[in-house]
Amino acid sequence: MFVQVLRGHAIDRDGVMRQLDRWREELTPGAEGWLGTTAGITDDDRFIASFRFDTQESAQRNSDRTEQDQWWNEFSKFVDTPRFWDCTLVDQYKGGGSDEAGFVQVIMCRVLHPEEFRETVRSMAAAPRDDVIGGVVAWLGSRFTEFVYFTSEEGARKGESTTGQQAALELIWPRTEDIEYFDLRTPWFASPSS
Repeated sequence: MFVQVLRGHAIDRDGVMRQLDRWREELTPGAEGWLGTTAGITDDDRFIASFRFDTQESAQRNSDRTEQDQWWNEFSKFVDTPRFWDCTLVDQYKGGGSDEAGFVQVIMCRVLHPEEFRETVRSMAAAPRDDVIGGVVAWLGSRFTEFVYFTSEEGARKGESTTGQQAALELIWPRTEDIEYFDLRTPWFASPSS
């Protein structure tokens, strides 16, 4: 799997959402190898999205399409300082991205020991939490972006306050730097089945 992460500052929330809807309706039918997209805007207007493809080559073919370029020229009018991360190393748990989530939390940070951190995250993901219905972790060197799919924000907050979860977080967060959270209270989804 290949994931392209896009982030920026939404300068027109409605414009961003209109362009995402347009992308879903007009461009996804021709996006070969596209597996799904999750996007959203935080309360403080930070935009973040993941575009999941079967391979990096499929993603590149999509980016090379004329209609994709035209769409990007329109979309970029509504997002300030857009930045991309092309991630060829991707971990998934509980089936990966889910269009059924009522709340998505995105975590971006740099880790001090990527392989050790990946193992710890894998073991945490295997732990039973009814509020978590999926997750995707996209890596670029020592930086990762994790999209965690929850049934609801209320369930997420309740789950993260448990003793076991607190102990697990205390174990991994000292191994990170420059951590950012993006709470997507009204996540936007698209997938080939939607």
